[in-house]
Amino acid sequence: MDLLQEYSELKKTIDYHMDRYYNQDEPEISDYEYDKLMIRLKEIEKEHPEWVTSDSPSQKIGGTVKREAGVKVTHNVPMLSIEDVFSEDAVCAWIDKVHAMHPDCTFSVETKIDGLSMSLRYVKEVDGKLHLQLAETRGDGLIGEDVTANARVVGDVLQVIDLPYDSLELRGEVYMSHEDFEKYNEEQERLEKKTAANPRNLAAGTLRQLDTSITKKRGLKMFIFNVQDGPDVIMESHGRGMDILKAAGVPIVYHKICKTKEEVVRTIDEIGRMREELPYDIDGAVVKIDHIAFRQEFPAGSKYSSGHIAYKYPPEEVNTELLDITVQVGRTGRVTPVAVLKPVYVAGSTVSRTTLHNPFEVERKGVLIGDTVVVRKAGDVIPELVGPVLERRKGREDQLREFVMPEFCPSCGAKLSPAKEGDKDIRCPNVESCPAQLTERVISLASRKAFDIEHLGEQSAIALTNPEENRP
Repeated sequence: MDLLQEYSELKKTIDYHMDRYYNQDEPEISDYEYDKLMIRLKEIEKEHPEWVTSDSPSQKIGGTVKREAGVKVTHNVPMLSIEDVFSEDAVCAWIDKVHAMHPDCTFSVETKIDGLSMSLRYVKEVDGKLHLQLAETRGDGLIGEDVTANARVVGDVLQVIDLPYDSLELRGEVYMSHEDFEKYNEEQERLEKKTAANPRNLAAGTLRQLDTSITKKRGLKMFIFNVQDGPDVIMESHGRGMDILKAAGVPIVYHKICKTKEEVVRTIDEIGRMREELPYDIDGAVVKIDHIAFRQEFPAGSKYSSGHIAYKYPPEEVNTELLDITVQVGRTGRVTPVAVLKPVYVAGSTVSRTTLHNPFEVERKGVLIGDTVVVRKAGDVIPELVGPVLERRKGREDQLREFVMPEFCPSCGAKLSPAKEGDKDIRCPNVESCPAQLTERVISLASRKAFDIEHLGEQSAIALTNPEENRP
């Protein structure tokens, strides 16, 4: 594949995943994998700037306006993205660039909440206070959706702010706490309905609900992270503006003012250590020029806000115990080893199981049942067992055991074998009557991507394909 062809394919791939993330609220790859695609795209565009057009993913925001979710609204102030960087060296280089022009410039370092961006427009009424007039989603950055009705039932959104201004426009992030996310998924499982992949997706879908009672029930929350428009007293210094809002009772993101690049890096590291303790997800730390008038001197492209960068943390990793390795038979007969884990919260959801793909992968990772293992979810999508924590094995050797791939299908008893010579996947050949394969096919047909049959979940599929399991 030549470079131009690679570039063309990259654009198509990124566009597809932008749509899955921003519009469908159903990402198929992790943030980490998406970031790698975007980094490669920008590398090619840097080498060949003549190839860059306005429809490149590097030049546009990923969302579109969903007409069914509300009335279209043109933003008073564009709701742009923030350019990502992936190393502390890149953060320091950016700060050096700013300090070269403004040696006394300070920076606000903040938590980057993983949710859905929304702006709130307030107008002074006869009582002299600011009243909520309009709430908008980001959409494509220039035009969003009117979600005022839903915003009014988000607990953290103040209906009235007691500040002596004629008008005020704020921007923040709507999110869902870990606790409310787990409650939702537990209820979905009880009803045999589809669970949500992560809090960000669920928050995005909830804010776009047409029924405000559903939005209210799911308990969305919001942090304000920027003043979009307002009087000079609140628009001169970002940090001072945030403090004014906080004093007025507005929930704002965690932020800290830093003078040097060393302080900025130290604060980024502090926020990184906070991640596991926070009751909500963050996906980075934002560094902003505090003196707002300076920001326009540091543009980052048509899709990015000037005077900001976002540091993206490496994938979050946690330790837990590998309780067992079982096998699962899929709809095509593929028999997959599955790690059964002591439940652990990582990157937005509780993980208790993760695929090990095939017996060769189990051997490659070198894990033993009973091990302490490292688990990560690069970007909140697919959990992955990284490997064992070898130092935790000392003195516990007699408690550990190797995984042995079964010779026969656990569902129908057919002898297992690779589909063809050299194939790493082990399969059950009983395509016509293996209960597990039939069950998985029914589940697949009933899924949203196929016939979208409500209330036909796993238990109902088992009852249809393997009634013996349901007899008393």
